[in-house]
Amino acid sequence: MKAITNLIIVFLLSSSLALYAQTYSNPNNNTGFEDIQNKATQLSLFAAQNVNPRSNRNQSVSNKVFVQQLGNFNSINTTVRSLISDVNLLQLGENNDIGLDLSAGIIDKTVVQRGQNNSFIGLSLGQQVIHRGAALQQGRNQNLIWLGSNSISDRMTIRMSGNNQTILVRNIKR
Repeated sequence: MKAITNLIIVFLLSSSLALYAQTYSNPNNNTGFEDIQNKATQLSLFAAQNVNPRSNRNQSVSNKVFVQQLGNFNSINTTVRSLISDVNLLQLGENNDIGLDLSAGIIDKTVVQRGQNNSFIGLSLGQQVIHRGAALQQGRNQNLIWLGSNSISDRMTIRMSGNNQTILVRNIKR
């Protein structure tokens, strides 16, 4: 009988701790876009570290594409050809489009769309060694076309906020 009483007490204490853990609330009530920008900054910092795929022969090579969508009528069409890739695509809103066709040895790309009717097109022009960058769109009717990659655009982050804007980035090696 004493063992059953002890089990009941342990069960009640552990369940009350679990219930208490579920009541956490964020007093800041951020929309989350600041957190996404911080994450993009952290990813950019991580990507800034020199990655040498030949430094460790036992290192596993991975290609990752992460897609997160919240909203209606969002679309993503992506083709990634690389030895190592880390592509993060996030859409929050409605009628957002992302089109990626990238080819490089190492790819690190982050695209965040928050709002409505935003469009991002990213194309590789030829074979590059490294393609890294981030695009953050917040607002309505934002259009960004990113063509190619070079040393100037390496690790570039483009932030668009507002309405009815278009940016064309051409990185062409001659």
